Amino acid sequence: DVQAGVGKLKNFEAVFTATLTVDKPRQITFKVLADDGWIFSMGASAGGSQPTYVSGPMNNAPTVGPFTGYTVMGANNKGSAPVASTVVVNFTASGTYPLELDYTEARGGHLTLLLIPYM
Repeated sequence: DVQAGVGKLKNFEAVFTATLTVDKPRQITFKVLADDGWIFSMGASAGGSQPTYVSGPMNNAPTVGPFTGYTVMGANNKGSAPVASTVVVNFTASGTYPLELDYTEARGGHLTLLLIPYM
């Protein structure tokens, strides 16, 4: 048996994909709590509206999400103790938006990853 954070998987990377439905144009604040690194990216809605970065950490951020190619909205792409970050994203239209959240556990210890949208 293998388990994340133990033995062969003491260090690992994971990718999570989901969708977020936005009911009206607005800015949404996301809280990210992670130990170690993370990259948060979003793609366009079916109607073609692309969310845009407003504020938040962009530590060692790539231009696009590594698996989907979505635009990066925030990142703390480095080893760290559990740390909370705030990312603000602007949505100019209602719709359903795809997202990618990448996680890296590189030093053992806490296995922590939370993404919370405040709508």
